[in-house]
Amino acid sequence: MKAATPLKAAALRVLARSRALKQPPKPKPMKRGQSQAKNEVSIYTSLAESPSKEMRIYRYRITDNPVRWNTMIAPGCDAEEARRSLINIYGAARLLEVVEQDRGTQHS
Repeated sequence: MKAATPLKAAALRVLARSRALKQPPKPKPMKRGQSQAKNEVSIYTSLAESPSKEMRIYRYRITDNPVRWNTMIAPGCDAEEARRSLINIYGAARLLEVVEQDRGTQHS
């Protein structure tokens, strides 16, 4: 049997080491509530970092559940910017209504 060349021997060592390494564990998929909580944390973090922006809250309805009012927190956005953002997310056909929430009032 022929002796392995130094290059081939080095390649075999690298191959053996790569096979010995374990794959990192796959991240577990987030549950619905966890992803929503992460989004809320990022929103509040951005609000805390830029106190000069006025916090605006918009309520909107989509065709999936037209009775339910959803909430969008949009610091520094006017109503038209909020509408455009929601159209980018849901599409113009699905978006029914967008209104700015008055301070101190809540929709059910």
